[in-house]
Amino acid sequence: MKMRVFWVFLGLLILAGCAEHQVRLPANDPAPRAVPTLAESEINVPVALNLQSVRADVLQHLPKPLLAGQSSKQTAIAALGGLNVAVQTEYRLTLDDLQLQVVHHALQLQVVADVSARASMAGPLGHASLAGCGYGEPPARIRFSLDGNLSVQQQGGVSVQPGAWKMDWLRPCRITALNLDVGSLLSLPWIHDQVNQLVQNELTQALSADGVRSALMGVWPMLNQPVDMGHGLWLLLHPSDLALSQLDGTGSVVNLGLQLKARPEVMGEHPPVQPVPPLPALKPWASKPGFRVGLLFAMPLTKANALLNQSLAGRTLMVHGHQVLIRSVQVYGHADRAVLVLQLDQPFTGMIVLEATPVMDTQTGSLSFTQVDYALSTSSFLARTASWMLGHELRRQIELGLKVPLAPALQQLRQYAKAPLDMGHGLKAQLTLDDFRAQGLWFSPDQVHAVVGASGALQLYYGLDSSAARTLVP
Repeated sequence: MKMRVFWVFLGLLILAGCAEHQVRLPANDPAPRAVPTLAESEINVPVALNLQSVRADVLQHLPKPLLAGQSSKQTAIAALGGLNVAVQTEYRLTLDDLQLQVVHHALQLQVVADVSARASMAGPLGHASLAGCGYGEPPARIRFSLDGNLSVQQQGGVSVQPGAWKMDWLRPCRITALNLDVGSLLSLPWIHDQVNQLVQNELTQALSADGVRSALMGVWPMLNQPVDMGHGLWLLLHPSDLALSQLDGTGSVVNLGLQLKARPEVMGEHPPVQPVPPLPALKPWASKPGFRVGLLFAMPLTKANALLNQSLAGRTLMVHGHQVLIRSVQVYGHADRAVLVLQLDQPFTGMIVLEATPVMDTQTGSLSFTQVDYALSTSSFLARTASWMLGHELRRQIELGLKVPLAPALQQLRQYAKAPLDMGHGLKAQLTLDDFRAQGLWFSPDQVHAVVGASGALQLYYGLDSSAARTLVP
């Protein structure tokens, strides 16, 4: 009996020694993999173009005075018996106010100017001063009104389609000495055209692509910064192209519907700080509506192995009536496969090596393994020493037992609370995700990486603490 125990003990020692010396570890040399190209998305971004800022820009660039000059006209003066004389009028228009209002696409523009004028009459002894207004007394006041329409330009700006200009006197100017009407002395159609041209040129420039780009400069940095989603997740939009799609206005705010082409991603760690890229030129493109996002996850192998050991280390598996006691588990990459190294305490003390295909379960966010098979050196060893382990049963139990919670946040994203994300400066984001699909899973020498694609919707809008007009254009 003692001799039998001795030989069994000796056999186990030999078995363990064979396991240590004949089972070879594949190299930790996973095939290099590039991150899959993220799907392209279109996102509507609200941009509020403040007409008060446009007004200030127009006022800054309009000449001062607005107009100044002289006009000459043959005029019949009733006080002189209807004598028809050449009256020369010197005038000056000084801008008093400019107002811009919008209702949907309709633009209402008013220019109010103060008018000062002096009239003189040519006589045989030279020019004789008749009278004037606006000198030593309040100036006359004139109002120019325009009703037009705003529309989006293909070049990326906002254009004005002007209607008819109207003019009316708020405070008429009378050349009081002879009761002359300044409207009959000044070449008002010419003045009207000059004011029209000056204001319209400056307004067109302020609403051009350059003007709209100035408005976008405020929102562009927010679109490029990572957004904290909670649960250790960060959203990056990675915007590329911009185009204006529509506009709608109320009062002094024009809401521009901006289309943003982007490749959004969600990361399971805080992304490194990157400089804000230059604002791209506004240009139209063939629309492909939809929001898709790439969810990028990475886990150090040290952590993945610690999680594996929590679930499998110390467990005893029953295989065809035999006990297999697992002391520890290690995973890493080799070529395009995963290597699983199991250190055993039963039926021998040593290791076995298996290779498997890593897969991502998008329902649970866990890394698991399929097509588990023994490495060649392990198969050769077991065939000589413990052939009962070569069957399907041990591999099946390993497939069921080896799971790494690589991206538990996927479950949280599926049930994502629809609380808005704060992008700063009053800009909010409402994110909804569904249809999760694995797009890539691979190893690097010290990490395991996964990319999951999801579709859904992302709505950007300004919060209630901002102007009520600053909302996403429907």
